Parts: sequence; structure tokens; C-alpha cells
Amino acid sequence: MRTLLNRLWAAEPDGASPAFGVVLVANAAFSVGTNGVSGQLRLYHGRASGTKIDDSGALTMVATDLYNPFLIGFDASPVLPNQTYTRNRRAAISAATTPARQS
Repeated sequence: MRTLLNRLWAAEPDGASPAFGVVLVANAAFSVGTNGVSGQLRLYHGRASGTKIDDSGALTMVATDLYNPFLIGFDASPVLPNQTYTRNRRAAISAATTPARQS
């Protein structure tokens, strides 16, 4: 199950452009529900179908516990202004009976 958490836009502050790229820091607190077995946080360039910038990898999770993975990514070729980035989470469940929560 994939859940879009949010979409971010990068803008040029006062007309400045990055010399090397854009550093992206992301985290999200979430659980995988009562029958969850693993979770994953991902950061993409553009939409979720775009290039993956960073990935927490599959994290073994205990159902209903709250996890807070942290990512640091680098985009060497942002298209400014208004470059978009997408953060989403994935959860693997054995048989969902309670929806996963997120904050």
C-alpha cells in the first residue's frame, strides 16, 4: 500500500540559483496498522513515478507501533523555480483490519 504524504516545491529565493544542487531532508511518523509487517519512506524527484532521490529501505515494523524514519537526499539537477518533490510511504500488511495512521 503506497500513501502520498505530501508534495514539496522548491523556489529560487531572491533569484538565486543553486551552484551544486538541492539538499532535501524528510521524515514522517507512521504505523502500519494491526497486521503490518514492514514500512518504507521514499523521496522522489517530481511525482512518485519520477526518479527516486532517497529511500529508507524496507523497515521491519511491529504492528501499531509508531516509526519515524529520516531521509537526507540530494538533487544535483533541480529545475528551478518550482521544482517538485514527493514524499510517500509504503506499508506491507498481512491482512488489513485497522488502517495505518500517520502524522
